[in-house]
Amino acid sequence: MFSLPAWLLLSTLVAAPSDVELVVFMAQGCPHCQQLRPELDELRTAGYRIQEVDALANRSVASEWKVESVPTLVILRGQKEVDRVVGR
Repeated sequence: MFSLPAWLLLSTLVAAPSDVELVVFMAQGCPHCQQLRPELDELRTAGYRIQEVDALANRSVASEWKVESVPTLVILRGQKEVDRVVGR
């Protein structure tokens, strides 16, 4: 089962929700992407901003962000990328 690594959750939760944005590149038929939904919903409930991007439907955006596989999670603080997690 694919889930957010503990260090990612901790580093995200250390900052105030208003300081952190998570951009998640997913795909409709990706089972690993679907397994992330509960964790993403928890972060949303806690007040974190999460933007989901369908990487297949938005190939130019995914290319601009240098996304090579899904799921790819990009953590932004102050609109700057501070970390990235790439799934299988």
